[in-house]
Amino acid sequence: MNTSTHHPEINLSMLWQQSDWVIQAIAIILLVMSIATWSILIVRMLNLIQLRKHLTVPKHNSKHQTTLLTDWQNQLSQAKHEHQQHFHQATPLLEWLDVHVAGLKAQFTSNLQSGLSILASVAATAPFVGLLGTVWGIHRALLAMGYSGQATLDKIAGPVGEALVMTAFGLVVAIPAVVAYNTLQRCNKKMLKHAQTQLFQLRNECLKIHAKDVTQ
Repeated sequence: MNTSTHHPEINLSMLWQQSDWVIQAIAIILLVMSIATWSILIVRMLNLIQLRKHLTVPKHNSKHQTTLLTDWQNQLSQAKHEHQQHFHQATPLLEWLDVHVAGLKAQFTSNLQSGLSILASVAATAPFVGLLGTVWGIHRALLAMGYSGQATLDKIAGPVGEALVMTAFGLVVAIPAVVAYNTLQRCNKKMLKHAQTQLFQLRNECLKIHAKDVTQ
């Protein structure tokens, strides 16, 4: 005697066909959120790897500097030249360079923070978007059962279970967004600290060059 019980599986394609335009729109929004999350994570991680390379001077050739460091050095050298030409009596060189270092640091920080606001928004809103889909799905299921006059457990479990898929979808979108946001925040702090060290080293080199010029 076969006593095995058949457990029906939720068919996502059937769920899509049976859902109305509200559920479909919510599913599309969650899909877009998921694509945006993974795209931002991949792009930002690749960008951090590139920035790390640009902020590292090769050990075998200390005179060789990468593009970003060279650009920062040129900007600080230009700032030193402007100070000597126009502002040497009004502002000390150290304060003048510190202002430019702060500007470069702010620009670098803005670049690091790119995309994080989207991740934070997805992490905060995706569960509620999924919950909205679940509430709407349950509402439609209860209305349909009310019209048919059949409210037995086997009639309720299927539609309600399918509606709960939207909550699971929202969590599947939100959890990677939270992990990505926290991971990028930690990496950005380390990268910003490293960049700040490099900026102060370049500033000190400008001060040393200025001191040599004054003594000569």
